[in-house]
Amino acid sequence: MTNYIKKCEICRREFRTNRNTQKLCSLNCRSKHYNNLFKHKDIVKECLECNQNFIISFKYRNQKFCSRSCSSKYIGKNRNQDFFKGELNPSKRPNIRKKISKKLKGRKNFWITGNLNPNFGGLEESTKHKISLANKGKLLKEKHWNWQGGITLEGYGNLWNLDLRTKIRKRDNFACQICVKNGFCVHHIDYNKINNEEDNLITLCRSCHMKTNYRREDWKRYFQNGKN
Repeated sequence: MTNYIKKCEICRREFRTNRNTQKLCSLNCRSKHYNNLFKHKDIVKECLECNQNFIISFKYRNQKFCSRSCSSKYIGKNRNQDFFKGELNPSKRPNIRKKISKKLKGRKNFWITGNLNPNFGGLEESTKHKISLANKGKLLKEKHWNWQGGITLEGYGNLWNLDLRTKIRKRDNFACQICVKNGFCVHHIDYNKINNEEDNLITLCRSCHMKTNYRREDWKRYFQNGKN
């Protein structure tokens, strides 16, 4: 592949390229080049809301409205339609997401700090007591959606010991059988703590072990199909 040494037309810096037609060294210089090229060029566009023509600089050629009020009116009319849903939502576009991420990077949540926070200065003891009484017992035992009848307090059986758990970890190479990260937790596939057969035990990491506490039937099928 042939390499050419060229001089950038904007910054006058030498650079190496494999294209003989390339005149600019970087995206930054290309942006400056186009800004200079269309610096004094104005275009006429039609507002999507009021249908009136307005003059705008070429730099803002993608603008669709003559003013912010027209933009707000148009968005308000189309908010409940499919105009901004799914892939049509501008924030779903990769280039827009990068701009939003770059702008908000390192920015503090200033609207909830200091005296702008509704809990600024801390809650009064009387208020804390009222909140505690209002929430007391709301998620207790049967009222909790993931209540399993108190099986957490059941025993593990005589075979459940350190030697058995170490054997299972070594068998699985100390790797989580879901995400393949370092695993240390030994999980019962059928959720029966008394069933400590080796085929019913599997090594998981702490994060995946927490996941298996929910949708238990799905996880049973997942591990059993993997075993088979």
